[in-house]
Amino acid sequence: NSVLFNAEFMFEAHAHLWYYPCMERGRKGNMTHNRDIRNIRRSTRLRLPRWHELPEMGLYMDQMLSLINPHFEENYGESYLLTSTMVNNYVKLCVVPSPVKRRYNRSTVARLFVIITLKSIFNVQEIAELIAALNDDDAGHELSESYNLYCSTLESAIDSTYADSISHTKPDDDYLRVIEDVATAAAYQLIVKRRLKLRRERNSI
Repeated sequence: NSVLFNAEFMFEAHAHLWYYPCMERGRKGNMTHNRDIRNIRRSTRLRLPRWHELPEMGLYMDQMLSLINPHFEENYGESYLLTSTMVNNYVKLCVVPSPVKRRYNRSTVARLFVIITLKSIFNVQEIAELIAALNDDDAGHELSESYNLYCSTLESAIDSTYADSISHTKPDDDYLRVIEDVATAAAYQLIVKRRLKLRRERNSI
């Protein structure tokens, strides 16, 4: 009995010295990881205004930037913000229409919402081609319909990609998921670039 008692005592002592502290560290680690997941979920969510929510009346430059930039500023940082210089360049390059009496119409605002989600990934020529594809009259779709579809698809893709990439990731596996996410993003970018190349070749015939 004394041997059994001593064994139980030693086990309990080792548990307090090693097992329980490890369990506590693991619990705290998981709590921190879960908190990080919730923070990332909040910070990656994106809600773009739909066509009917965009102003029908033309906007001046400062009004337009004040409408667009707040959707991206807090969660995505300054690299996603539009400036008046950028907008003027897009006009010069015929990516978006010129303003009428210094006012930008609803279709321009919609295009700029799309552009701001693309400009860190594609160059100006590719963006122009993507915007043209969005407003392809031959496809039989109105810009309003294509724009709303783009917004809803983008938002759903962010949510589903986040859920797959982050929610089931253990803290120790974060770096593996970063590699997978980067590789997946690069793959989609290459696919889009290939589609644009095929579109150019088809239009040149």
